[in-house]
Amino acid sequence: MINAIVFDIGGVIIDHDNDKMLTALSALLARPPAAADLIGQIRTSGIGTGTLGCNRLFERFVDVYGGNAAPADWLAAWTCHFSLKAEMAELIEHNLSKRVDCHICSNTNDLHWCYLADRHAIFRHFRSTYLSFELGLEKPSPAIYHRLAADLGDPSTILFVDDRSENVEAAEDAGFLGHTYSVHDDFLRHLVRLGIPI
Repeated sequence: MINAIVFDIGGVIIDHDNDKMLTALSALLARPPAAADLIGQIRTSGIGTGTLGCNRLFERFVDVYGGNAAPADWLAAWTCHFSLKAEMAELIEHNLSKRVDCHICSNTNDLHWCYLADRHAIFRHFRSTYLSFELGLEKPSPAIYHRLAADLGDPSTILFVDDRSENVEAAEDAGFLGHTYSVHDDFLRHLVRLGIPI
């Protein structure tokens, strides 16, 4: 019996076109680096674990690469790449959240989370959120899955859904059921196999 489902955000509930974001960020810099360098600096900056805030990251970019964009321009560039996965949002809102407890576990940062939570009603249907920048941990750290199990109960009754296979494998290693999300119909079939009517 499935008692809960834990969802990732990016690639599961929200689509994100990182190339679009990188292009928008580069346009704000006087001497922008290559896209690969820019995304590498973002990923290793500490914003995902909350050790560095996004606004401080933007200041670092300006210090190194120049630019004089306003804070609103940085926020617009930082969030321009998001779009809601309508099929998943509808499934969660009208079906899954009424049958089982739904939770969020996502590697994200302060500005991305605030932007998405303010704009998409789907996030009101989750009972709890486990956000990397608040926890100081990022998937696939085993500590995140131990925290989920401690809070939510027996992991063998919880389905963990993520678009990255390494995160799902780590969840399964911790005793959770797992689904690597890619094709929506495959996810629906998995739910039915687990005894959740669609």
